Amino acid sequence: AGIGKLGIREAIIDLGKPSYALKSLSMNYCDAKYDQGRDSQRERPTGHIAVNNINLDCRETVYTPDSTLLNIKDLAFVQPDGITITGASFSAMADRHLLDIKELSVKSRNGSLIKGNTILPWSTLRKGSTADMRAWLSAALNRKDLSALLTAKEYESLSMLGDRPFEADIKIHGNVSNME
Repeated sequence: AGIGKLGIREAIIDLGKPSYALKSLSMNYCDAKYDQGRDSQRERPTGHIAVNNINLDCRETVYTPDSTLLNIKDLAFVQPDGITITGASFSAMADRHLLDIKELSVKSRNGSLIKGNTILPWSTLRKGSTADMRAWLSAALNRKDLSALLTAKEYESLSMLGDRPFEADIKIHGNVSNME
């Protein structure tokens, strides 16, 4: 990983607790690589990722042992021979009781768009729980972007779409025992 330019404003760091708070964090011209290793049965494009020109604008970020608050105002990056994300944003809060993601928005250079929200009480993941999670995801994915995420055989099966984007509107309500 490499960091081109890093900016931090109004940071509070307490290593004794530990807790961290940032009014804003910006990173520009950064790069990162991830290599999952070879999968002999299935070569997945997401197993080898190089991301360049990462630009991040993060606001009001707080971490304590009890909770985390993250507000990504803008995230953009280029994956050579893959996806170029021109804008991504969301806010997230997690504590001992739930994960709450609001106003997720991801846009690609090729016109893909993903939007969503979720409220996930951790207790919904336990068998027999009566707590409910709610999630909504709307996606319109360009075939060029899908080709970066799928194996060649999986991508071939999308030929029936022609040049139209793959579209999905997903709503989830329930828990491990009962999902709608």
